[in-house]
Amino acid sequence: MSETYAKTYSDVEILALSEVPAPKIAATIKQGENLDKGAVIAQETASGLYVAYDSAGVDGSEEAAGILSFAVNATATGDNRNVDAAMYIGGAFYEDKLPDTITPAIKTALGARSIPGRNLLIF
Repeated sequence: MSETYAKTYSDVEILALSEVPAPKIAATIKQGENLDKGAVIAQETASGLYVAYDSAGVDGSEEAAGILSFAVNATATGDNRNVDAAMYIGGAFYEDKLPDTITPAIKTALGARSIPGRNLLIF
């Protein structure tokens, strides 16, 4: 009897170029956050924890830090605690596959740029 192994690619829908390095660092997501994979996240100043990017924030959440590498549900219906995750701090991404609209402010904060006609965000 033969066994079949399914190979899964957890990042294939947001990572555009596998040959381009996409470095990640640890990021602890604050309890109460429910974020999709590819969400732009920011570090809250008071707690040092990561939350959803908010352009109108005044608590550190207005300064984009990276892109979440997998979905995190830290709400009462999920893990109900701070959750250790990973955040991309560089790479090539399909811009239209990211759950957030990538604004000029996000691009500036990440040091990113879009490649016209290619649907790519590189930082």
